[in-house]
Amino acid sequence: MTGEPGPSVPPASTGPFRRRRVAAAFPASRAAVTVTALVAFSIGHVLLPPDAGARPPSPAATSTSEAAFRRLDIAGLRPDGATDVRRDDERVGAASEPAVDAELDAWGIPLAAGPGVATETAAAPVPALPEIVRFRPRDGWTEVDRNTQLSVRFTTPMDHATTEAAFHATLDGADVAGSIRWAEGDTVLVLRPSTALPYGARVELRVDAEALSAAGSAVLAAVAASFTVEARPAAGTNGGGGTASGWTWPLAGPITQYFGQTLTQYGTHQGIDIDGDVGDPVTAVRSGVVIVAGYADECGGLQVRIDHGGGLLTWYRHLSAIDVGVGDAVAAGSLLGKVGATGCAIGSHLHFGVSLDGAFVDPLRYLPPR
Repeated sequence: MTGEPGPSVPPASTGPFRRRRVAAAFPASRAAVTVTALVAFSIGHVLLPPDAGARPPSPAATSTSEAAFRRLDIAGLRPDGATDVRRDDERVGAASEPAVDAELDAWGIPLAAGPGVATETAAAPVPALPEIVRFRPRDGWTEVDRNTQLSVRFTTPMDHATTEAAFHATLDGADVAGSIRWAEGDTVLVLRPSTALPYGARVELRVDAEALSAAGSAVLAAVAASFTVEARPAAGTNGGGGTASGWTWPLAGPITQYFGQTLTQYGTHQGIDIDGDVGDPVTAVRSGVVIVAGYADECGGLQVRIDHGGGLLTWYRHLSAIDVGVGDAVAAGSLLGKVGATGCAIGSHLHFGVSLDGAFVDPLRYLPPR
């Protein structure tokens, strides 16, 4: 009937009608999403640059060095398939590189070596060949003290057994008997003869090529030298122009440094050094009066000086103890003090000097032969 409301119809956005419409549209939406993803992938594949995406790790991006990763990768390439969890420096033969040393790509993955291509290994450093720096006494020296020690210095530490077998000190073709010791980090071999060398003898020193360094390298070349022992003094003199009457030696021991030799730090040597142990007795060489007993200069350490009259003084330096005082009158052979290493002294010894009218002279001009 006109003007009457018709039947009630639910709105399109509510009720079962909406649910059916949404359910019907869902399969179409899922298909659209799939198509959209495929199109985006295709477009990205075409438009992105070839190097986009993941890249090999940068060396700076990791706290472990590339060399460490390389060792770890190569350590797993054992031909026999065995594993070894010890560190490289604990393995037997760790001084050489592993047998398999494959090249790694940017990702740290080993590359297969081509057939017949040898793998490069780092060459081990070649140790320097040892050389002989000098003999002592030096080649050509004359008037060498009969009680001197013989030595040879090398540029590197040496193997004891091979070097001692290759070192020769000969007198008339026969080896000089004595005891051997090593010094200064095994770079110096010292031979102390068991008896005093004969007067006027010519002694030859030689190191053969069989001497090896501590690292196993042979000496660069065999080297030889020779020297002449002091001549026998004439009766009643000490062989140096002064009389020996009334003079005695201040210390029993071999001379380790002579008058006039040049030292690296202290210039020309103004006396003789006599070897001794701390506490060995030091005695006056001649009668006189003590004028210094204590510290008197920078390098002499604890020392004694004696005035013998006529402008002649004797000096006893580097002592560890003093048994006299200034003004004491002493006789030849009187105890002055004890050997030490005070002042500019590397080791225990006595520096004995003689000065005449203010100038140092060779003490061997005055000391008697022994």
